[in-house]
Amino acid sequence: MMKALSSFYDNRATGLRFLLTSRPYTYIHREFRSLEGKVPTIRLRGEDEVEVGKISEEINLVIRSKVDNLSEDGKLDKRERDSLYRRLTRTPNRTYLWVHLICNMLDTVEPVMRSSLQDAINDVPQTVDEAYNKILCRTSDSRITKLLLHMVVSAVRPLSIHEMATSFAILERQSPEDFEQNIQHPDVFRNAIRGLSGLFVVVIHEKIYLIHQTAKEFLVRQGINDSTAVVNHNPGLEWKSCLRSEESNRIMVDVCVLYLNFLGDCRPLRAQLRTETLRQYSNENVLFDYAARYWTLHYKSSGSDRSTEMALLVQRLCDTNWAGCLVWCGHALELFAAYRMSDTRHPSALKTRKSRRNVTTGLEDMPNFKGIDTLTLASYFGVYDVVRGLIARGDTRLNEGHGYFHRTAFSWAAAAGNTSIVQLFLKTRTHCHLPYFGVVEVNLGDKDGQTPLLHAAKNGHDMTVEALLAFSETFPDLPDVFGRTPLSYAAENGHVDVVKILPKTGLVDSFMDTGRIDQNSRCLEYKTPLTYASEKDHLLIVKRLLTSEDVDLGIFGKELDRENALYSAVVNGAFAAVLQILDAGGFEINKTWTIDGEDFTLLRLAAAWGN
Repeated sequence: MMKALSSFYDNRATGLRFLLTSRPYTYIHREFRSLEGKVPTIRLRGEDEVEVGKISEEINLVIRSKVDNLSEDGKLDKRERDSLYRRLTRTPNRTYLWVHLICNMLDTVEPVMRSSLQDAINDVPQTVDEAYNKILCRTSDSRITKLLLHMVVSAVRPLSIHEMATSFAILERQSPEDFEQNIQHPDVFRNAIRGLSGLFVVVIHEKIYLIHQTAKEFLVRQGINDSTAVVNHNPGLEWKSCLRSEESNRIMVDVCVLYLNFLGDCRPLRAQLRTETLRQYSNENVLFDYAARYWTLHYKSSGSDRSTEMALLVQRLCDTNWAGCLVWCGHALELFAAYRMSDTRHPSALKTRKSRRNVTTGLEDMPNFKGIDTLTLASYFGVYDVVRGLIARGDTRLNEGHGYFHRTAFSWAAAAGNTSIVQLFLKTRTHCHLPYFGVVEVNLGDKDGQTPLLHAAKNGHDMTVEALLAFSETFPDLPDVFGRTPLSYAAENGHVDVVKILPKTGLVDSFMDTGRIDQNSRCLEYKTPLTYASEKDHLLIVKRLLTSEDVDLGIFGKELDRENALYSAVVNGAFAAVLQILDAGGFEINKTWTIDGEDFTLLRLAAAWGN
């Protein structure tokens, strides 16, 4: 189905969009309930009795084929084959995955006696969970197997054989220098994985995966506080829910932080920080790319329980006076570059887009990180403990801006959605004993007048927006030098939750009554938030803005200007937004409008723009 739908986009651009889901979980259905009756929906039901019967028949055919294959391999005689077929087909709620697991388990049975295979048949697991547990119970080393599973389930992207072998060597090291001698050869390590985990972990194109998404659901403990002792409610399934997410991420933090510190000490980059030198450095050091890009993500998901040694190593990675910090950060700062390139109004952004020879241009045109400090770095990447330590010392200038836009560390934290760090900065406002430069300016804008709240709203960080608006000193409607407000950017970028939060929180805090939030505010291009949402066809946001009694449609008589939400929706092919605006204004769809002195119907206008 996905392949067929993809063909719509091979040779032509179209506004048609499809959203496919494959799991009938209640929480997934709940998320899409608001769209029912508003957008076309097709549901292919697999849970009806008729469909279940058809699927069962298909699975029986697969079972017959698998059993026949075992028979052809000489492992089954006719009596055993028929017995196995009957045993498998009378199991309730059988699935393709279950059949695959069972048949592979039987295929590995060594028939040293005639009863060996029959015993295995009689002991066939009845559910996928039982099959998973039985596979893992066969491991020769449960500690190493669990360590492997921790890393597989928490990895941001699948790790390669070489990367995983390196990770094990780092964790089992005796000293920072000897781990390289302990890295297993990839071919040997691949066989070791199969011996440890059986079918549970598979290798595809040199990348390591779990056999199925349900394998992760089987392993990872859900909805339980990591600090709480857990009672196993699954007797006989000792591997079920055996992994804690925080612990898994903590292991990956250890791997990445130890590796990056090792590289900084033992393999420093001696060439200038440029794209080509970093690419070569990454090729020479197998785990560098993963560790540099993702260690902070693992850090933010690993809780606060870490050793003193690890805390010091993390602090060192954020020290911009250490060369090792500049290397990993230079590689990861593609994130900064991507954020900066979104500001297309500036010539510097265009220059960055045309030439990426120096990757450090991503950090607001600071070649070789000139001017960046540890606080800015830790705030953007979300390294909470480092930021807390720097603020507590009281000798850091919190409101000092860096780079082309003179953006503060507080602003970078908000732009990245690091809510806990934003709250840490806000607490400085209540500690009067701190020196002046140790108190953050909540509404301080950068060179473009863009405040921390605006950056958080622009990037869709609803929790950060809530934290900022909950602070009484935050001005929620400050425009930047282009006349754009936080609400305007959130509406344009399709951030539904932020759009809901801004007006709602403003009302609660009486900001709406004082005119602090104006949803009809116009930027220098004379566009309102409704205009931006309409031209991007963000239907839910358009509907949310139209529910306000004082919404300004910008339509006077029959005049339709180019900054109007209706005009923007038509020329951009935003059909759903067009209907919503027409309905809100009580307009007929065939009404004639005057645009620049010429009469148009919406149909003619849409045709003129190729919509």
